[in-house]
Amino acid sequence: MSAAAAPRHRLRVGLGLAAALLLAVGGAWLVLRGEGGQAAEDLATRQAVVTLRALDELVARGGPRGAPVRALLAAWQAVQPAGSQAQVVLGVTLEGSTAPGDAGAEAAPRRLGKEEKPLFDQWKRLASAVSGNLEGDATKPELEVERLPGGGRALAAPLTEDGQVVGMLRIVTPAAPAPAPASPGLALLLALLLPALGFAAAAA
Repeated sequence: MSAAAAPRHRLRVGLGLAAALLLAVGGAWLVLRGEGGQAAEDLATRQAVVTLRALDELVARGGPRGAPVRALLAAWQAVQPAGSQAQVVLGVTLEGSTAPGDAGAEAAPRRLGKEEKPLFDQWKRLASAVSGNLEGDATKPELEVERLPGGGRALAAPLTEDGQVVGMLRIVTPAAPAPAPASPGLALLLALLLPALGFAAAAA
C-alpha cells in the first residue's frame, strides 16, 4: 500500500469502527431505556397495591358500612393525588364512593345501576376466589389489578365482615409521572471520539 493510500485506508477503517460503535451504543441505550420503562411500570403497580392494602385495612377496622366508611373514604381522598378515587361495594349497593360521577343524585349509598353490573360481577369474582382458596379447590388471585388506558390503575380487593366476603373495595390511582428519558449523549460522543483519537494517535 502506498504512503498516500495509507491515511485514506485508516480513515475508512476509523469511520467504519465509529459507525459500528455508534450502532452498538445506540442499541444498548434503547434496551436499557425499555427496561427502565418496565421497571417504572412495575413500581407504579406495587405502589398502587400498597395504597389499596392500606385503605383496605382502615375500612376493615372501621367497618364497611354506613356513614363511618363514607367519612373514611372522604378523608382518604383528601390526601390522594388528583385522579384518585375509591368505592365500597356491598352486594348490590354502592356504600361509599369518591368517584366524580357518584355525586348529587348518584351519591352513595344507593343501589347499583344496570350499567354498573361490572362492579357487582367483580366483587362476586373476588368472593369466589376467596372461597375457592379456602376450600383448596384452586388458587385464584384475591386482588385484581387493571392498567387503564391513560396509564393509571384500577385495583379491587374483597371486603369481609364476620369472616364472610360481603363486598369489595375498589380504587383508581392516576398515572405516575413519566421518568425523565435517559440521554445517550455522552455514550454516543465517546463512541465517536475514542476511535477518532485512537486513529489520530496511530497516524501520528
